[in-house]
Amino acid sequence: MAHHTRATIAGFVAALVCALILAGCAIRIGTPFKTDQVPQIQVGKTTQAQVRELFGQPESIGLKDGRPLWTYLFARLSMGGTATGTILSIEFNEQGVVSSYSYVPY
Repeated sequence: MAHHTRATIAGFVAALVCALILAGCAIRIGTPFKTDQVPQIQVGKTTQAQVRELFGQPESIGLKDGRPLWTYLFARLSMGGTATGTILSIEFNEQGVVSSYSYVPY
């Protein structure tokens, strides 16, 4: 009986994997964010609160040279190996205002 159950589960898993491959499912990393809002960022003017309002919670928050660095990331890898995505990195000064940013779609 246990052998039959294992065989059934193995068959189900194999069928599921085949279905996912045939359907062209993709692996997603990060959270989609509003890329059309990137031009709203103004160095020396936009605050952390405004950035959070535009893009939501960053994927990561770190420090660069002792100053806040927020990163927004969304990537999608298809089963065929094609990767697409976007990375937005925003640096803030001591007052919490954007000092620089970079946006890279790929």
